[in-house]
Amino acid sequence: GYATAASIHAATGHTTVVAFSAGNLSAVAEAIRQQHPGAHLIVCADDDRETVGNPGLANAHAAARAVGALLAVPIFGEDRSRGVIDFNDLHRLCGPEAVREAITAACSVVPDEAVGNHAFAGAAGARHWPDPEPLAEQLTAHPYPVDALPPLMRDAVNEVQRFVQAPAALVACSALAALSLAAQALINVRRDQQLVGPVSIYLLSVADSGERKTTCDAMFCRALRDWESERRQASVPDIARAEAAAAVFEAKKAGILDAIKLKRRKGEDTSGCERELQDLVRDPPQALRVARLLYADATPEALAFSLANGWPSGGVLSAEAGAVFGAHSMGQETILRNLALLNVLWDGGEMAIDRRSKPSFQLRGRRLTFGLMIQPEALRGFLERAGTLPRGTGFLARFLIAWPASTQGSRRYRPAPSALPSVERFAGRIRELLDEPFVTDEHGCLCPTVLELSPAARSEWISIHDCVEDELGAHGEFRDIRDVAAKAAENVARLAALFHVLEHGPAGPIGVDAVAAATAVITWHLGEARRLLGELDTPPALAAAVRLDEWLRSEARAGKTDRIATRRIFQYGPKSARDNQAFKSIMAMLAERGRARLENEGRRRYVAINPALLDESA
Repeated sequence: GYATAASIHAATGHTTVVAFSAGNLSAVAEAIRQQHPGAHLIVCADDDRETVGNPGLANAHAAARAVGALLAVPIFGEDRSRGVIDFNDLHRLCGPEAVREAITAACSVVPDEAVGNHAFAGAAGARHWPDPEPLAEQLTAHPYPVDALPPLMRDAVNEVQRFVQAPAALVACSALAALSLAAQALINVRRDQQLVGPVSIYLLSVADSGERKTTCDAMFCRALRDWESERRQASVPDIARAEAAAAVFEAKKAGILDAIKLKRRKGEDTSGCERELQDLVRDPPQALRVARLLYADATPEALAFSLANGWPSGGVLSAEAGAVFGAHSMGQETILRNLALLNVLWDGGEMAIDRRSKPSFQLRGRRLTFGLMIQPEALRGFLERAGTLPRGTGFLARFLIAWPASTQGSRRYRPAPSALPSVERFAGRIRELLDEPFVTDEHGCLCPTVLELSPAARSEWISIHDCVEDELGAHGEFRDIRDVAAKAAENVARLAALFHVLEHGPAGPIGVDAVAAATAVITWHLGEARRLLGELDTPPALAAAVRLDEWLRSEARAGKTDRIATRRIFQYGPKSARDNQAFKSIMAMLAERGRARLENEGRRRYVAINPALLDESA
């Protein structure tokens, strides 16, 4: 009746049509469907449970079945009073929010002839579906360009991927991080006369726990760990001598200071002691530089201090990126300083670190590689805490981002191979690069060899630079990731230099093939940055709907069905959809876009997917 329609319209704002009687529902629904074939229709039932046959609900069911509409029923709860049957009663007793919730929870009604038919265009396809509307801009995830890698690295990556069955991008990023760490102290790359910089790369893989990044790192970093361990073991006698010399120095210094204090108390001349102290501190024992390449759980400031006062080249290779993105190291008081510090290390620049309670130090001529993995929720939490700073300062833009599809659920057991010859050859080359002596100045700052681009390589690099620049405009492909894309050409040069060193050593001009290979890899990472940062910039509710939509389609295609039981969604679906209230909100959004809707079959609930979305080309 009119009062019911008025209550629904007041609560939802939806266009509402009055049928005036339960028996007239089907006729009115069919007339509306004929006039508006693409409209999303909801038939709102009276629940005449006190009347034999419940004519309100029965006629509403029939109307919904006839036109492929959703069915909404007023829900009064267990303490329902006698005589309350419709949405006007619900509005009076429980308020407009209860009406909105009941309309949002509207479900599809399974036709009698379709029950049990789960084939595409079966249960869901038997009823009317509108053309599905997109949730957001759909960006295609492309396979990682493994074939673009230098043969030595490519063969090792393929060998590890076949055994570990991790996403190819995770495997490749582990190999690239190992190469960057081994070579970054040896070379810089010149892009132009005034454009000389490091070859270090920052890699960030975004994936859930269990993708086996730690295993990949262990395989590619074994040469780094073994070399570090052997160097440290060989340094044990030197460490003992250095510690003894430092102890002697401190004892002499303390003795002279005590002598000066004593003379002053006695009123005696202290100039001789002061000259002795000046002579002593003029030639202090040199700190021993002990090899340390790998860091796992160090704050940015502790990492910088270690690089400044110890081995000048290091890397953070970790499947847990908390040391960098965690709340402790990136708190409100420290985040800007730490982001600037890590930016300086990527740039190969200089920075004075002044500290009140600890020794200050100068950061210059140091190199750092990042090979990190972080879970999507953790990255989103970091960006929410940090606000605009990670992108505003260019910190996130310096990373090569990977967001690979999970391989979990498809990794059948494979026995460990007796040998991994390609991995061994790659490890041997990493050892050779580590054994190359690096050059430092009198202050212990790195002075890497500068590699030049060959004329053909430089021409190719300029072309790449200009192509990326053309896409940074208001209508360009990279307009939403200008910060990341602006670093692409420099990352191409860095990666090309690393590929050259892997194949030819730290000498000679970088060839055009190395630049072309680096371009293929960096282009792939730009695509991943577009996908990930677009997702992170999406409002959380819409992002959750996109994730469930993708999961539903994947599950439906795998099971050759167009319906997924809700219990399976709560057990295996995206985490953001497992909360009941969040699930209702997501489903309301998917139903509104004509992509999926809830159905009841007896006591069981399903999500039906629009068959048009299950075409492999959709």
